[in-house]
Amino acid sequence: MSISEAWVLTASLKPRPAWQFIKTKLMSRNVSFNPRRSRTSRRFLSKTMLLPVPERLVVDFSLANHLALAACRRGRGNAHLLNELLRAVYISYFLGQRGTDRAPAQTYREAEAGLERALACAERENVWHVDEKAAIVLGRVLTIYDIQLEFTATWMLVEAKERLDRFLAGDGKIPILRNES
Repeated sequence: MSISEAWVLTASLKPRPAWQFIKTKLMSRNVSFNPRRSRTSRRFLSKTMLLPVPERLVVDFSLANHLALAACRRGRGNAHLLNELLRAVYISYFLGQRGTDRAPAQTYREAEAGLERALACAERENVWHVDEKAAIVLGRVLTIYDIQLEFTATWMLVEAKERLDRFLAGDGKIPILRNES
């Protein structure tokens, strides 16, 4: 038995925190270990955050988004419904950046342009309407968003929503869709 093994054996007889045992093992390999830094630098996620988005929420989000598109397509939309479509487009875009299924960047640009046309129409004529071309593109994006929601971990959805909120608050840290190549 070597001296270091004997030291670990005798030292293990005294009660001590688990991180000290790990520290002794790491010291023999010349690896630094700081228990305070490792606790604060990493955010631990709960089990529910690691699981996929609950099916009930996926169905609710999907239904709300597709009904919003149907209402805006028929000219019966409002600011809230157009806002929901805008949120769905951006959250889908952000989830795609995290590695989930994603439409081509051009599809997101076309969806954003269609929503901008609808906003301009609402300001001019007070009619919340999405034209047919924009409705087709938004339908594609919503289909991708439905797939993303079905297979995405809850923490990714929460992170995408937080990122959208920061973007809408105007912190300028999210690239504008038109600038992406």
